[in-house]
Amino acid sequence: MAKWREPASPVYANAAALDWALNHVEHFGDTVFIPTAFEYTAIRADWTNMRGWLTQQDLRRWTSRPQRRFLAAKGKYSFRYVTQLDPLEYLLFTALIHTVGGQLEAIRIGKDQQKAFSWRFLPAPGGQMFDPESRWHDFNERCRALAERRKSRWVVVADVADFFPHIYIHPLETALDRATRRSSEAFCLLRMISNWNAFVSYGLPVGLAGSRILAEATIADLDQTIQDLGLQHCRYSDDVRIFCASEVQAMKALEHIAMHLFETHGLTLQPAKTEILTKEEYLRRFTESGQRAEIENLTSRLQDLLEEAGWEDEYEEEIDYDSLPEETRVEIDRLNLVEVLREQLERERIDGVIVGFASVITLNPAIRDQVKTGHKDWPKT
Repeated sequence: MAKWREPASPVYANAAALDWALNHVEHFGDTVFIPTAFEYTAIRADWTNMRGWLTQQDLRRWTSRPQRRFLAAKGKYSFRYVTQLDPLEYLLFTALIHTVGGQLEAIRIGKDQQKAFSWRFLPAPGGQMFDPESRWHDFNERCRALAERRKSRWVVVADVADFFPHIYIHPLETALDRATRRSSEAFCLLRMISNWNAFVSYGLPVGLAGSRILAEATIADLDQTIQDLGLQHCRYSDDVRIFCASEVQAMKALEHIAMHLFETHGLTLQPAKTEILTKEEYLRRFTESGQRAEIENLTSRLQDLLEEAGWEDEYEEEIDYDSLPEETRVEIDRLNLVEVLREQLERERIDGVIVGFASVITLNPAIRDQVKTGHKDWPKT
């Protein structure tokens, strides 16, 4: 942070932004991976005094408080760090995000262009942070429409590897500088993040809603880079789709974004999730068109949503829908879970927890009984 001068005057959190931050925690939680810290109940009970104390803290001098940061299993042989901030620090962090979020949103490609769909900043009084009309379903629908165009013959499907943990501070500084012109609040945000990272110069805390706003502003240049190629594309967080006229054009586009990500952000593409497909194969596998409605995509998206909420690939117990974060429940409600069940029935080996969860949410006992009695892999009770 050598380039950023410390503000000359004290920086205080806005009281209204703190009110919104607490509402956000109460409705959406403080991280998607573990239960909301119980201390927020006590904070709400004495909110007038707590808010008064928080608004008196000079954020230029704020000392990071102890946080929960631990290694969590991501798959059978893979792991990631999960963070839960001290409740008071989380409220200050989220209040700062509320203050600069509109400026960060403004440097992204406009929502009306239908290119970047993930985590559009649109706060509401009840604590909503993200635009509910720009989600995974909207991304998928737009991708289907672009793939069905006559000039689209090949599709690049790319996935950015380890997106949040490997975002470097320098590109984040650049994004905050561009959006806020080095505002006092942006300085305090960078100072918080630098203190959390201690001895490394990269990484946003995984699982925090505010991290998504910062990550999207940081990676916004990727959307502009693809647009400058003259190609149609869509992006949802670390998932990118580019629609091309030929396989050669698709390969050149893939090489271009791989080079941009590495040279600008130090990021790479995930080999297992990056490929170039014909239009027909893409429509069959990844969209809601054709004879198999979201057959692979639906199950994959449900698994992604559950993983974001803290459930991993190796499930050990039944999933409690009501215990999931509200944002996750909204996204799950958008999925066609009946098709998830039918897709599972066609598999040689089903995921019993996924099937059980999907059938309960559809509130259709007949479907659940059909799967339970008709497939050898249904878990015995």
